[in-house]
Amino acid sequence: ALALAATPQFIALVGAETASTLSCACVPLFILCFACGVGPIPYLLYSEVYASRVRAKGASFCGALNWGANILLCYTFLPMKEALGDAAVFGIYACINFAALIFVRANVFETRGRSLQEIENE
Repeated sequence: ALALAATPQFIALVGAETASTLSCACVPLFILCFACGVGPIPYLLYSEVYASRVRAKGASFCGALNWGANILLCYTFLPMKEALGDAAVFGIYACINFAALIFVRANVFETRGRSLQEIENE
């Protein structure tokens, strides 16, 4: 969320051409860091949170929701950018990320050090 919020200021500081080149160079770095960091967490989390009798359906639903959100992002970014400009679009996405952070902090519980049976009983 912080990087999204800082992006419009960065574009204004260095110019669109430099920012475009740097963005293309940073995409593989982002993918690498995401895959090695927080990327796998949802897949690990829903394999622990759902009861064993509904785990497959829950995992399928979460995977479909994840891909649906990715598709929605892909189809809305350019039209929103053309209509609202860079700063507004990145601001909107930063707000969505911040809202997601609040939701996760309020609703997702810690599973470390607990067995699947203890988690299911809760």
